[in-house]
Amino acid sequence: MSQVVGIDTSSIRAARTGVRGDNDIVWVGRAANYAAKLTEIKLPQRTWITEDAYNRLRDEAKFGGNPKQNMWKQFSWTQQNDIPVYGSTYWWAVSN
Repeated sequence: MSQVVGIDTSSIRAARTGVRGDNDIVWVGRAANYAAKLTEIKLPQRTWITEDAYNRLRDEAKFGGNPKQNMWKQFSWTQQNDIPVYGSTYWWAVSN
């Protein structure tokens, strides 16, 4: 099993679509579009964020370990005109 997460930030709209009794909510906007497309990147990083999302992170979500180091590696997203994106393989142990 494999899981990849994509995250972006932007204005977004929700729309209910479908036919009688078989409705679904569809998310419309760049954030939904980019987040879905980021999950298609085939590299070891399993969590992907756009530069806009990275710039909104607090330091606690950017830097980890001892000594502190950036948990994110910058890449150029060639499928989207080489915009900067960040990938991470960093993980935290669950503590009791």
